[in-house]
Amino acid sequence: MRNRAKCKCCQEIIESFHEHDLVYCKCKQIGINGGLVKYWTYAEDYKSFLRIGNDDEEIEVKFTDRNTDIKQEKSEPIPEPTYSVMDQVDHMIKSIEDLPEHAKLMSCTQYDFLSILYILKASIK
Repeated sequence: MRNRAKCKCCQEIIESFHEHDLVYCKCKQIGINGGLVKYWTYAEDYKSFLRIGNDDEEIEVKFTDRNTDIKQEKSEPIPEPTYSVMDQVDHMIKSIEDLPEHAKLMSCTQYDFLSILYILKASIK
């Protein structure tokens, strides 16, 4: 589906063609972005926003305000998962084993050494 929308206020049809193509209607009430990759939308009021399908049909958008769905209760923070040093080393070994053969023959980079230093630092803590 093409990334198109119509503004009910100014009746302009807008289209985003690529991922970083932010387009607003002439009255700036609606906007779209993302081309065929992301389908991001913007509207001062989503009651004025219509999607335009491939056959030029106008599609009403169902909009839910995320802010009203969020409970205002205070919750306990979610603890960060803790991984043992051996878990981290096992994960790194598995990642390297899963590489294609030609990639295993490549020389190491400074990022590889940095990963090892992070593991050593975590094990010392």
